Amino acid sequence: MTRKNNKYAGITAVQKNDLYRMTPEQWKTHLHCLDTRTMKKLYRNMQRRGGPEWNRVKDFFIEALLEKQKIFINS
Repeated sequence: MTRKNNKYAGITAVQKNDLYRMTPEQWKTHLHCLDTRTMKKLYRNMQRRGGPEWNRVKDFFIEALLEKQKIFINS
């Protein structure tokens, strides 16, 4: 799947206002693969748009950010 490997797939989905182009599992995998800078950019764009689509993936952001913090703290 190319979206999983494309670090800008989430940003493209937000810009096209089509967060449903990725399933919840794809979002989860996508967010865990992003670097911190790209994740923050995506988070800001999604938060600005809001709506039910944002609520759908917000928990995945929190989970991915917590995992990245754990890795940073433990290293």
